[in-house]
Amino acid sequence: MRRTKKPDNIPDEGLLCDLMWADPEKGQRDGYEFNYSRGVGVTFNEKAVEDLCNKLDIDLISRSH
Repeated sequence: MRRTKKPDNIPDEGLLCDLMWADPEKGQRDGYEFNYSRGVGVTFNEKAVEDLCNKLDIDLISRSH
């Protein structure tokens, strides 16, 4: 993230795209799926959030957009 140029164009795939356009999707079966409503990025479910919090030993993820 520190090496990312700012401002920058958001690509259609990759880390910067996912940070910008990933959306929670309540009730989704799989942890991550293509974000069909946006056409880019991914959607993620509650289990994906829980797994990431456990892996990083954190209690909260804040979404800013």
